[in-house]
Amino acid sequence: MQITGAQLFVKALQAEQVDTLFAYPGGQAIDLFDALYGAAVPKVILPRHEQGLVHAADGYARSTGKTGVCLVTSGPGATNLVTGIATANYDSVPLVCFTGQVPTGLIGNDSFQEVNIVGITRSITKYAVTVRRREELGSVIKKAFYIAVDIPVVADAKSAISTLLEKAEPLPTGEWLAQLERWKQQHPLRMKPSALSPQAILQAVNHCFENAIIATDVGQNQLWATQFLALDEHRRLLTSGGLGTMGYGLPAAIGASLENPRTDVLVITGDGGMQMNLQELATAVVYELPVIICIFTTAVWGMCGSGRRCFIRDAIPPPACGTGKAALSPAPAPGKTVLNIRRISSGLRKAMAPGASG
Repeated sequence: MQITGAQLFVKALQAEQVDTLFAYPGGQAIDLFDALYGAAVPKVILPRHEQGLVHAADGYARSTGKTGVCLVTSGPGATNLVTGIATANYDSVPLVCFTGQVPTGLIGNDSFQEVNIVGITRSITKYAVTVRRREELGSVIKKAFYIAVDIPVVADAKSAISTLLEKAEPLPTGEWLAQLERWKQQHPLRMKPSALSPQAILQAVNHCFENAIIATDVGQNQLWATQFLALDEHRRLLTSGGLGTMGYGLPAAIGASLENPRTDVLVITGDGGMQMNLQELATAVVYELPVIICIFTTAVWGMCGSGRRCFIRDAIPPPACGTGKAALSPAPAPGKTVLNIRRISSGLRKAMAPGASG
């Protein structure tokens, strides 16, 4: 008995050992969700918006080394993935994204919820294809997962590395590294003393979290985090380094938290970026994820303000984006406003307590 294309889709995911699928239902994906309903794996995670979904898959992939997998419907469901696909592409994060499409006979007729998603994403993907025949589905999915790995290497690791070392030539870096160290000593990066500086806050994060995954948003919070966080194999950073996508931090942290339940997961964000995917707080609450969110509240888009002050000295002030406190006031998760430098560490430790999130 021939199985349906939807059943074949589920079997193909299982063959690729996909354990988590970030998915949002819609008209042209109903059959796929029906086939997934009775399957033990993959586990289906339902975020609150497709952009939050793809960033969560990205955070999952970066924190685990696995491929992040997405499923959405056609039209707006598909186009809502585009920013997240570009974000992952710029930073070489392995994603495989599936979108629904209108029936084959209607493609190209401007049908309801039809877009040429292959054409839209061709420049920001390694492989984009519309499957028109059920017989091709299995091989196309297999190829997609193969391509999602940047450098597929099938070899004995010791032998392969030894061969590479034979061909490698030493690079004289001693003088350059010494110069960098001299510059650090001559021009140490310190913020002006203040009651509550970003440097003090992030140094408190270093002190309180010895083992953590830290996702940043984009803007001043991202720059402060990369300067002042002590990053190593125990404190890992997830950030949109290439595309610079505001709204990345919270959903990426959610994706990381799902697969790293014994590791503290933090978001370092500003009130502007936080509001871009604020709806994903509901996802964190539904799945009981203990994500800790640290919001730098400035009530403006900080990088825009800094740029104007540096390059357009007489410019009007940057527009206000609201405050983090106002944005989070209806949220179903506890939060704490810290206004005193002496309360930073206690606030972070309170957020670390079992059952706390905020």
